[in-house]
Amino acid sequence: MFAWSTRCATSTSISARLLGVPTLLGRVRDRIAGYGSGGFTTSTIKQLQDQLSCWVNEGFRSVKMRIGTHPGDDLERVRAARDAIGSADLYVDANGAYSRKQALAFAEQFAELGVTWFEEPVSSDDLEGLRLMRDRGLAGMDIAVGEYLGFKRADAQPFQVFG
Repeated sequence: MFAWSTRCATSTSISARLLGVPTLLGRVRDRIAGYGSGGFTTSTIKQLQDQLSCWVNEGFRSVKMRIGTHPGDDLERVRAARDAIGSADLYVDANGAYSRKQALAFAEQFAELGVTWFEEPVSSDDLEGLRLMRDRGLAGMDIAVGEYLGFKRADAQPFQVFG
């Protein structure tokens, strides 16, 4: 089976190169944009700022931090993160911790602090809530979901239905 898979992959790679399309076995880009991801809710403000600023100083243009475990602390933590990273892109991940109303309210406050990516503001099982966030979301802020999907096409079906 391995030999057949290797032959199939090699054939696919050669065909793709002849057609000038991307392949699984060849380089498509010389560089990709990555982001530093951490900023866990168990971190102190100083630890959060040190971690995020370190990534920016190492060349990352974007960083992601966790929020949602202690909603009363989130705005202060996001402000502290913004202070630490300057103009770098700031992403937040609530891991589905907020209610719809909380998520909408925080989205407005986070937008004022330049957050451009709000991951799982409500539970990924709350398709109507995700749709609400997308439809009422703020310009310049992407709503992200799907981190915990499996690798089958059927796993993405509910998200495709809601657009």
